[in-house]
Amino acid sequence: MMELEKEYLAETAERINQYSRVNAFRWSEEALLNVLDTKIRTPIGWSKQLWPKSNLSRLRFYELDSELKKAGLDSSFWFVSNQINQEEWLVDNPFITKQIIVTFEKNHGKIKAYLYGIENHEKILKKTDSLLEAVLLSQP
Repeated sequence: MMELEKEYLAETAERINQYSRVNAFRWSEEALLNVLDTKIRTPIGWSKQLWPKSNLSRLRFYELDSELKKAGLDSSFWFVSNQINQEEWLVDNPFITKQIIVTFEKNHGKIKAYLYGIENHEKILKKTDSLLEAVLLSQP
């Protein structure tokens, strides 16, 4: 990867983090408590004690946390909001209304791909192996 591209990606990730912080700060306490309810969403970058107890799920949370940090994203703003099926999880950042689907290898913690939705009269899912690309291009 070229140095300029790395710099651009790092700046982009920092802008996403900054938008998340600013928007979270603007929310009312009640709205924050509703959105951050751990019965609805499981935080990725908070305490690992909030993660599910199964070994496979914990391995996948470690993988998500690691990939978010590797992309330069603050994992404390990201949540698993739904387990679609065994190998697909819906991950979101409610502060910037971004949602992606993360697909995992069967019976493994390794991330296979990221899916993001785009609007074109109807929602279309696109596949990528880049977390940052999925976040940037996803549309609510």
